[in-house]
Amino acid sequence: MRGRFFFRQFTAYGYRKAIAYFQPASDLNPDITEACAGLADCYRYLVVTDFPSPAEAFPKIIDSARRAVLLSTSLAESHTALSGAFKHMYRWRNSEEERQRAIGLYPSYSDMHRNYAALLAAELRPREAWEQINQAMRTDPLSLPNWAEVVRTLDYARDHDGTLVQAQKAVQLDPSYYRIHFWRARVNFPQARV
Repeated sequence: MRGRFFFRQFTAYGYRKAIAYFQPASDLNPDITEACAGLADCYRYLVVTDFPSPAEAFPKIIDSARRAVLLSTSLAESHTALSGAFKHMYRWRNSEEERQRAIGLYPSYSDMHRNYAALLAAELRPREAWEQINQAMRTDPLSLPNWAEVVRTLDYARDHDGTLVQAQKAVQLDPSYYRIHFWRARVNFPQARV
């Protein structure tokens, strides 16, 4: 629980702090599926937000994710971790299959619906992305990461007015949450788009 709390901060500090909880749990008992899945998720996001090189992090991501699924095929977090590993390997169909497995095992798993929405938005499938992020919001309407994904999904769908409206609502929950500001800035400063 502590590891997931820090993971959901979506910061390099949070990922490192989460690893500090997941790694000892995994070392103490290598059969703790949640710890393996948590490690895979943290290393995957650290590649994006911090300095570890993909060459350094990818083996840890893939090893932890595969170990999590081998330990338990019935745990949604295992499939979520493997989905993320497949995404970084550009195996989009495998990633989507694992996301669907995770949702099938745990239909109210807000994190998975949010992650699936991100994948669908990136694949320019806005209607499906919107369905997934709405499901995430129904199960966890106060989640700042969910709000950030609402804003991102609208931005990817080129609904700029909707992006700004939802960003303003999200900022009221926590004015310091940087991910909301990032997506809002893409609308306000189109030259910042990559």
